[in-house]
Amino acid sequence: LLNGKKLRIRSPQDAIRQGIALITEDRKKLAMLGGRDVVENTALVHSENFRGFLLNLKEEEDVTDEIVNKLSVAVQDRSQKIEELSGGNQQKVIIGRWLIDDSDVYIFDEPTKGVDIGAREQIYELIVELAERGKCIIMISSDMPELLSMSDRIGVMRNGRMVEIVKNDNIEEEDMIRRFIGV
Repeated sequence: LLNGKKLRIRSPQDAIRQGIALITEDRKKLAMLGGRDVVENTALVHSENFRGFLLNLKEEEDVTDEIVNKLSVAVQDRSQKIEELSGGNQQKVIIGRWLIDDSDVYIFDEPTKGVDIGAREQIYELIVELAERGKCIIMISSDMPELLSMSDRIGVMRNGRMVEIVKNDNIEEEDMIRRFIGV
């Protein structure tokens, strides 16, 4: 259910059309278009939503410039290959592609995995900004301090099932670890 409406999602395109964005844990295998430039990697989702037969290259360049500036992506040139960027800048490009068309739900799966502290801070600020704009944020993380500092509620999963939802009222890391392992 999203906003009281039952969704029927059969493909990634269905999810995108319904306003659901996925920032996957494995950006190199599942998100990046290796050998392609920053423009293609940034405008990918936006271009997929375009209903015509022709791509608007000028629009792709413009939205890429907007994302590069907004997220402070360190890039020599927008035609630079994405694998030439640092891990944090690759992640910002991947996140940026989902910001172009303004989704309602953002699923962040290990959003700061393999990024430096500066990129981590920027990603956290972006997540907070999205939440303040009323977007639904689902963060999947194995980093307990990240979960505790970024979450209002934490879903405890064990053996592939949700066993508890804990309101984050200054809960201690040790208590959460006990809940996760079932002690």
